[in-house]
Amino acid sequence: YYIDANGHIYERDEPGPDLQRTRSMMILPILFQQKVRGVIQVQSYRLDAYDEDDLQIAESLVAQIAVASNNAILYEQSIKEIEYRKQVEASLLQISSRQEKIAAMARDLAATMDLQQIYRISKKYIEQLIDCTMFAISYPDELSGQIAPAFLSLDHQELDLATFSLDEFSSLADCQARIYAIQVQSPKIFGDLKAINEIFACNCIIGRHEFNSAFFIPMVVEGQVTGMIDLMSARKNAYKEDEREWLSVVANLIGMVHRNASLYHQTQRRMEELTAMHEIESAVIMHAEIGNTFDTILDQIKKRFEVDAANILLFDPVRESLNYFAGFGFYNQEIEQTQLKLGEGLAGRCALERRLVFTPVGGEMEANFANEALWQAEGFVTGYNLPLIVNSK
Repeated sequence: YYIDANGHIYERDEPGPDLQRTRSMMILPILFQQKVRGVIQVQSYRLDAYDEDDLQIAESLVAQIAVASNNAILYEQSIKEIEYRKQVEASLLQISSRQEKIAAMARDLAATMDLQQIYRISKKYIEQLIDCTMFAISYPDELSGQIAPAFLSLDHQELDLATFSLDEFSSLADCQARIYAIQVQSPKIFGDLKAINEIFACNCIIGRHEFNSAFFIPMVVEGQVTGMIDLMSARKNAYKEDEREWLSVVANLIGMVHRNASLYHQTQRRMEELTAMHEIESAVIMHAEIGNTFDTILDQIKKRFEVDAANILLFDPVRESLNYFAGFGFYNQEIEQTQLKLGEGLAGRCALERRLVFTPVGGEMEANFANEALWQAEGFVTGYNLPLIVNSK
């Protein structure tokens, strides 16, 4: 029989449509270790083109082909295995290097209680480990409760938050993707901020920089989010899922160190307050001259609270006025002539209402002296007024 180009089978003497048609064929299996690895087909337009001798030769060649193809397969597998091992070794080296840097960072963090130094150490090591054009550490603001930046770096340069407009940071602070990371207490990666902008309101542009990738990592200490680490890159898809775990460990480490440092500073401040109270109490108990007692109080206020100015007004029951008695830090000496009626100015209102009167930064700073021009010239932006009460008076 013969087979035409379309695979149709014809009897030997039956005419077919093709002048050149297969009249002879040998089909040999490619066997290696008793397993069929393939098939070789040998075809001819001639009748009886092959005999037993041809078959033996073909079988010998096929056996060599089987060995050669198996060797080629083994070689290819070896190359793939070598490449895989190289990748594993490179990954292990990267992990080892990362762990060494994290360990070094932990040692450096443990050696300081200075908050700004903690931020700078964190920035130094994280920038060595991952791409971040922007690096920020944020904590809840004591007054507003909003998470605000405590440290911010752009292009590897630390920014002065006192002069940097935090309005530029608002697009990041209001980003719903970041808020979501805080809610679920888990790092979140976004590889294309423009694509998610309509969903998460996260079109982050800070200064001259427009960011395309973001990594929001909450700092979790004892089950509570105590702050955030924000990493951003101009590249799309700059961050990988396998970086979530180790960055979460780093963020929690920084959060723990920050909390310990904060507790240390709180304890230190409390000790200073107790020391100040002890010195004031000692001055009172010793029945020192009233001027010396108030000088001690003002000296402790200056040392412990780092205020720019403070004064003490004593109540005159005859004139029903608050009169300047002692103070420091004022530019104009005429302030020493201050006399206020009860309810007049912040100090008069504090005495009348017998309660603390506080003016926060940004609040309207009401004049505290009868001469408002003198008060305005001092340039105060925030202040406290506390009543001095003895025997309920």
